[in-house]
Amino acid sequence: MDQTSTISRSNQRNRRYRGALALLGDPMPKYEYNPELLQQSSTFLRKRTARNRVSTGQEAIVQPEKEFYDTSRSEWTLIFVGDPTNRNSLRCRPLLVDFVQRHTEQCQCIYLTNREGTDALVLAEGTGFYVVEWSHPNRSALIQFLAVTRVPSVIVVENRSGRRITDWGMEAIDARSDSAGGTKEMFEAWRRRGSGLPLCSALTTACTLS
Repeated sequence: MDQTSTISRSNQRNRRYRGALALLGDPMPKYEYNPELLQQSSTFLRKRTARNRVSTGQEAIVQPEKEFYDTSRSEWTLIFVGDPTNRNSLRCRPLLVDFVQRHTEQCQCIYLTNREGTDALVLAEGTGFYVVEWSHPNRSALIQFLAVTRVPSVIVVENRSGRRITDWGMEAIDARSDSAGGTKEMFEAWRRRGSGLPLCSALTTACTLS
């Protein structure tokens, strides 16, 4: 099948969705899930951050093939806004990777880069995530549409409608994913377009913001 046919089918599929997902019509790099590579990159990032040094961006990073994002493969898209120089981004990454790997029918993840250059892509290695690179034509529009205000953050988008559900996805996953019951309650909350946060966490968050 030729590339023109593939692109045509992808464009038809993307027109069925609204909101943030309509901005993801162009092919994106898809990093394969690789636990060994994930551990290696995590070690590298922790050491570099501990030295309080920003990389020159010259590390050898294998660039994957670009693929069209298929929203039909899952119920939600988790958009991970991270920065390789941010300690909380490094803490969130393995938790998010593990969660997505355990719930592939419910969730796919897209890493939205917050930094220019290949240095930012180290955060994607071994994760199994798609990547919205700095050069993606709709990157700025996506950030504005999602109203990104925090790094790191995980924004939950409903694939069927393209609607933004919550930007507290990482906090909900961190609080709920220890048990099957907690994860089920979180998914049900997302279906009701709630944050998925437990009541105690939601109250703490509200107090913090006020």
